[in-house]
Amino acid sequence: MPHRDVRTWTILVSTFARVGSNGAALELFKNMRNEGIKPNQFTLSSVLKCCSSLSELKVGKGVHGWILRNGVVFDVILENALFYFYVKCEDFGSAKWLFESMEEKNSVTWNIMIGAYLDTGNVDKAVDLFRRQGLKGVSIWNTIINGLMRNGFERIALKLLYEMVKDGTLFNEVTFSIALVLVSLLKDLELGKQIHGRVLLSGIHVDGFLRNSLIDMYC
Repeated sequence: MPHRDVRTWTILVSTFARVGSNGAALELFKNMRNEGIKPNQFTLSSVLKCCSSLSELKVGKGVHGWILRNGVVFDVILENALFYFYVKCEDFGSAKWLFESMEEKNSVTWNIMIGAYLDTGNVDKAVDLFRRQGLKGVSIWNTIINGLMRNGFERIALKLLYEMVKDGTLFNEVTFSIALVLVSLLKDLELGKQIHGRVLLSGIHVDGFLRNSLIDMYC
């Protein structure tokens, strides 16, 4: 078998992870380590995503320990992968510790933490965290509004939707889909028609989930 360097192994691991073959990706990672090849940040990020998908808390913690023992330099992508792993495996103590210790947080980081609070029913903490963080990209707005809606706080979600409009953040396809589901739950047909109008003005192609959201709103 020809020699495989870290780049080749990383491509193999990440490809299997990307297509959902998480168990195979972890087996490749094991073989990589057995051959004495030291993984880089990209390899480790893919491995942690596999652990997240499989809820492999023990394996993921082992990867975290290896990172610390070998002095791997964390970048925001690797930190986010580790952070998401702990959240997905419901080890919220480790997740919170990691979040508070992270020097660099981007929109992905905030999305994960806000989503974690919402998924565990800590709505007040989620909203407070949303208001305290300085980033207001469309994905963060989508996360908080959708999370509130899914947890039965439709009126608060609607209030934040209005705030999003006032803030000047442009809606994307996901935002429109969330908004249409929200007005359906609130049985507010007139507001739904206004949102439909905004969809048409935006030039966004109506297909998939957005089309289904429109149909459900009018039914």
